[in-house]
Amino acid sequence: MAEPGNAYAWKIFLQAYGSSEPFGFKSQPWRKKVETVGNARFFVGVKALIRNKKGRILVLQANTATFQLTKTPKPFYDLPGGRIQPSENVEEALGREVKEELGISPKTLGINQLFDASVSKVMLPNKVGVRLERVPLFLVTFLCDLTVNERFKLSDEHIGFAWVDAKRAKKLLAKKFNSAFLKKLNKL
Repeated sequence: MAEPGNAYAWKIFLQAYGSSEPFGFKSQPWRKKVETVGNARFFVGVKALIRNKKGRILVLQANTATFQLTKTPKPFYDLPGGRIQPSENVEEALGREVKEELGISPKTLGINQLFDASVSKVMLPNKVGVRLERVPLFLVTFLCDLTVNERFKLSDEHIGFAWVDAKRAKKLLAKKFNSAFLKKLNKL
């Protein structure tokens, strides 16, 4: 299957939320449901690409035993974040996910800029009546800096974390993130 193009994903995103400003999503309502724009259906999520003061990137090892799937996937790495709850804006969702997954205050996170908005390699289950369909995940990823050193208290969604350089992050995140996202890591 060909990887969905980022330009197409961004076009769908803009049609759904009506904003062309890369960081102008604050007032837009986001939902934890499948979005439909034209023939495209997807979940919307937000991710934090967090760098420390040394410029290293935080990656989290997913605890696949907690996944509610019939088949437990192989371990993989991810960034902090998740699906956006009803009526949350991007910054609220990002703050909530950082607090839930890392156990730190969102105030310790400096949100710098939009890093990427694209369709992930991951397909999520979505029940439609009695039928189960697999729906792509559209991820909006923000480049963030950790403003103070804090100890992480990982949620049960993750079993470990590491601070890595961009080259290593690219390898670790390749299972979930598409090639366009991974190429952008080279520019950090």
